[in-house]
Amino acid sequence: MDTYDLSTVFDTPALITSLAQYSEGRQLDLGEVEMQEPSISKADLKSKRAFDDVSSTLFLRIQAAADFYTMNQTIMEHVPPVFVDIILDPFVFNILPRSLLPTVAYILVLAVGSWPISIYVNSWIRAFAGEDEDLVKKKT
Repeated sequence: MDTYDLSTVFDTPALITSLAQYSEGRQLDLGEVEMQEPSISKADLKSKRAFDDVSSTLFLRIQAAADFYTMNQTIMEHVPPVFVDIILDPFVFNILPRSLLPTVAYILVLAVGSWPISIYVNSWIRAFAGEDEDLVKKKT
């Protein structure tokens, strides 16, 4: 995996060619564009970024080799592409990805909320068990 900033991409002919090939492959066919219905809503008009977000333009190049071997010569010569999703999630205080923040908050709320409940249940069980011991002692 290699990362490149915008100026390096435009200064390197191989990288700019690769970027051009990628963008050409991502463009929709004319038929696909005609079939799409326009969708403009209030959510589309709002900016999805907050003002405090820090953004940068980096390009990531991933080079990989197939990790399989087969007797089928066609597949070995023309390896099918492997599609991946790369999620770049900013960290909070360089400790926790921002997307995990709601999960951590939920777990903390459960832990803090369950502490008093566990104390109550523990005292209830001890009281219930203590009553049984008193009844056994009285019978003997």
